[in-house]
Amino acid sequence: MTTGRVRARVFGEVADEYDRVRPSYPAALVDDVLAYAQLDGGPAIDVGAGTGKATLSFAERGLTITAVEPDEAMAAVLARRVAAYPPVTVVVSAFEDYAPDRTFGLLFSAQAWHWVDPAVRRTLSTVD
Repeated sequence: MTTGRVRARVFGEVADEYDRVRPSYPAALVDDVLAYAQLDGGPAIDVGAGTGKATLSFAERGLTITAVEPDEAMAAVLARRVAAYPPVTVVVSAFEDYAPDRTFGLLFSAQAWHWVDPAVRRTLSTVD
């Protein structure tokens, strides 16, 4: 039995390896999301950004992104990956604890939305 480990953050124990083996997202998927969102440049927020696989795909299209990642090791890999994209800000925080200083035109979460507190997910799903 494991104790003291937060399941949502175990990937941080192997952040570099996780980044190396996890596939990126198809360009067409990112294009479809942006076309649907009708967002031209951002700002966008990436919830549970991990090592930045999705963040980078959106940043390559010129978006201003706040990438929120609760695990320090994952956020460190993320920061290295997006260093060439100044419009990307990495915030080390759980999404539930993050207090943005602006509104966002797009919220996306590639593979982490299920880790967000269900009450917060429900609240956001009712926002027009």
